[in-house]
Amino acid sequence: MIAMALSNTTTLAECFLEAPPYQGCANSYAGTPHQLGASLNELERTGRYVAEPKLDGIWVACIGSGQDAPPVLITRGGKRDKMRLPVLPTGTMLIGELCADGKLHCFDALWTNERYIGERPYADRRAALLRMNLDAAFYPVVPKWTADFLGRFASEAEGIVLKAYPGGAYSGGNSREWTKFKKRDTHDVIVWGCHAEGKSLSVAQYQEGLSGDPAVAQATGLPLTIVSGEYQYDLCDCGKVILSSPEWQGEIAQNGAAWIGKVIEITAYKRFDSGAFRHAFPASLTPEAREDKPAAACLVADSVG
Repeated sequence: MIAMALSNTTTLAECFLEAPPYQGCANSYAGTPHQLGASLNELERTGRYVAEPKLDGIWVACIGSGQDAPPVLITRGGKRDKMRLPVLPTGTMLIGELCADGKLHCFDALWTNERYIGERPYADRRAALLRMNLDAAFYPVVPKWTADFLGRFASEAEGIVLKAYPGGAYSGGNSREWTKFKKRDTHDVIVWGCHAEGKSLSVAQYQEGLSGDPAVAQATGLPLTIVSGEYQYDLCDCGKVILSSPEWQGEIAQNGAAWIGKVIEITAYKRFDSGAFRHAFPASLTPEAREDKPAAACLVADSVG
């Protein structure tokens, strides 16, 4: 239970360590901004939602410990995160994403001034969060009205969360008042390896300014380095593409070797600094190669967003 009375010896952190008050989205969609446009525009016309950027971070409940200690950070799985943030007043609980920039990007507040406010509408909780005099390390995620949501598919965001406005209480679990739209960009990649049972493909692209992977070049039979104009591009590993459809799995399990060196189109949420894609899948449900595009034209710089 999220709301509770605290005794002198029981802290918020002790109450929630085993059962963090996670609330997620009951409905989730994925696609490119173009693919999601119709659904987003339909929600926009209702005028009952605000849009927040979905950031790439770790969900945490941040619980103030007073002036002598940093706040306690409890993850969705009930573990304590070791990152240290500035002091937060006792009796304060913020909900947010702990991101690589070292900030807690807060999007909700459940406790303030030792009072539980989770039963209030979303709009009231947001207003309470924005009234707090917080250190810069606690960065509020300011919601944008839905007329702006397509513009929120920025490079630093995974997608968009639409929340009913003014909304209801914070209930925990998956809320039907929240809808998540995760961005998927499209990319052309070169197949250089395959799983024996057809569960995944290893893919690559040519990238400027890196030292290429000889193993990739050897497997594909492609040159390790190409020159285009003034620039030199090296063939680099871009991780794995998951094959979830029976059509892809069957084809690669039977004829995987024939796909080495071919170009395919994939969709992915993002690219890591290493060059590997996160949650990459083929753009088509059935096996399909891009016969119109040579491998040498698969450049990171030309990936379609």
